[in-house]
Amino acid sequence: MLSHPEDAPVRIRPILATSLLAAFACTGPTAANAPAGSAPSAASAGAIASQGFDWVDATKSAGPLASQLVAAARAATASGRQPIAYLHADWCPPCNAIDATIHDPQMAAAFAGTYVLRIDHDAFTTELAGVGLDVGALPTLVKLDDEGRSTGATIDGGAWGDNVPENMAPPLRAFFTQG
Repeated sequence: MLSHPEDAPVRIRPILATSLLAAFACTGPTAANAPAGSAPSAASAGAIASQGFDWVDATKSAGPLASQLVAAARAATASGRQPIAYLHADWCPPCNAIDATIHDPQMAAAFAGTYVLRIDHDAFTTELAGVGLDVGALPTLVKLDDEGRSTGATIDGGAWGDNVPENMAPPLRAFFTQG
């Protein structure tokens, strides 16, 4: 992962050989030495759902990422919400800004009607390409179809300036509401 200004989206290097090679080639923070992010807690999931969207973390213990994407898409469809994959990392300042402000009224309004599967890029690096989510920047949000596959529609942290709700919410809302 590259050095970057505090508010810039984080660009990701493609994996050239193996995840081991990527770990040694990394010049920025890694999952092992990164500060913890400020993601919403499991206890706040009900509060998020009451704001008109769902926010679910993909976890290694829940099985393969492909299965979690299918389950999220089906849950989204069943609840009448749009399935979204949100790729993030704990060391990514724009990602942490989204996570920290998700309860802000502007952000809640932007995310209304979505079912977000929050995917830790570092935890799922080896599975991302196989499910069509090998992205070049963090954060990246990807629209999913009803089977959990990428539609190709994405937005990343380069779509807004400073990582504050006033800047993040409008392009996110536009992304989620465009056909």
